[in-house]
Amino acid sequence: MASAPSPSTRTAEDQALIDRLTGRAEAAEQAVVQRDATMSKLRHDLRGILSPAMLMADRLAASEDPFARRTADTLIKTIERADAALKATRPP
Repeated sequence: MASAPSPSTRTAEDQALIDRLTGRAEAAEQAVVQRDATMSKLRHDLRGILSPAMLMADRLAASEDPFARRTADTLIKTIERADAALKATRPP
């Protein structure tokens, strides 16, 4: 198996290719960092929206009205699924 040429034996064309590839790799890494930061903020914002809904659903669940309790159960399950979906988007 041939080894890569040492930096002193690379041609200008080889070095230009290496520089372009390195730049693209760095840009891709930066895009991943930006995506992760954006997703983190979005998860945080969505949880902030879901929290009051869960609090109200919990209050409805304590109601004596059977319809209110059934409605609360549906709301709670839906909010929990949304929360699970948000957790699933976390990076490894």
